[in-house]
Amino acid sequence: MRRSTSIGTHDEVCRRLTNNSRSPPVASGHRDLVLFRAYGFPTFTPRMTAVVARAPTRLDFGGGWTDVPPYSEEEGGFVCNIAIARYATVRLRPSLDGESAIDTRRATDSALAEAAVRRSGVSGATIEIASDFPLGAGLGGSSAAGVAVKGALATWRGDSIDRAALAEQSRAIEVQDLGVPGGRQDHYAAAFGGFNLFEFNEHGV
Repeated sequence: MRRSTSIGTHDEVCRRLTNNSRSPPVASGHRDLVLFRAYGFPTFTPRMTAVVARAPTRLDFGGGWTDVPPYSEEEGGFVCNIAIARYATVRLRPSLDGESAIDTRRATDSALAEAAVRRSGVSGATIEIASDFPLGAGLGGSSAAGVAVKGALATWRGDSIDRAALAEQSRAIEVQDLGVPGGRQDHYAAAFGGFNLFEFNEHGV
């Protein structure tokens, strides 16, 4: 598949995402902002030429699996985690032939992106997903990819982004569309970034 070069390299895009942020930084070894970002590339026409979104993975300090139903709903859960500078990055741009296409190295990411596109109603777009973390590392990588894809699609549609809703929509894709049982902490860490203390109960987060 031909790749667009108009939006720059991965590192250049990430620098733009960081420089355009007004959020307070979370300290990391890379002096980066460990937060969710979505950036649209405008043209002289009313439509964007591309959208780039990235979402961080996380380290879990305590409370893991207490966010997973039915335990979180029956007993309540509490999780402490922090987002780290390892990201799922999504690039969305118009396809050349008007057909939607998914470009990713991981089958799970492809299924996730296809489900997200179906839910969003977006057509005629090419979605590329790249990650800088190893598969199966236990960092919540699939949730980061889900949040990045949903964020990119929302930006493309011109929708406002509510981070809690973004996390819930990403989880709904995994649980309802892909049949992957799981909790909420990974999705919320990817959507909110930073250092987090999440409490879970029958009402949610």
